[in-house]
Amino acid sequence: CRKAGVDFLADQLNRFPGHVGEVMVGPDDTVDDIEKMLIHPGIRGFKCYHLLAANKPTWNAPIGDYLPESAWEVADKHGFVITLHMVRDHALSDPVNRDYIVAMAKKYPNAKLILAHCARGFAAWTVLKSIRQLAGLDETNFRWIIDDARKFVMREQRRGNTYDAILMDPPSYGRSDNS
Repeated sequence: CRKAGVDFLADQLNRFPGHVGEVMVGPDDTVDDIEKMLIHPGIRGFKCYHLLAANKPTWNAPIGDYLPESAWEVADKHGFVITLHMVRDHALSDPVNRDYIVAMAKKYPNAKLILAHCARGFAAWTVLKSIRQLAGLDETNFRWIIDDARKFVMREQRRGNTYDAILMDPPSYGRSDNS
């Protein structure tokens, strides 16, 4: 099933040159397993979900239970991104989550981490507390963007700013004028 998903992604990347994609990694994936999924140059990163964690309930799973260190190793080697859908009650403010991210960011400084949905920071206090706690990381650049996805892209385009990739994962609802 996963091979079919990777093949589909490669086909889509062939059909739409200039686009990039991510492949799904699971908790038991080895470096070799992950490297074998890199079948197209447009595959630039990995995505993981807590639902793959063995321990239940998965919504309280530590990140390492569903994001294998092998993904960090491959991302570091290739300069890829990891899109993380974080769980646990306090999201990035949770010490278990934060300590894991800090440890992996220091060990694999060339890997890039995208914290989906602002690291589940739907409450402003979790984001603000998290930023203060990560402020001392020298090895990693954190750029927090909390914005309407469409407005952000339009503004960056007007400014002439370009990126290798912009990954957006907007919620199914929003405050946009064109929702």
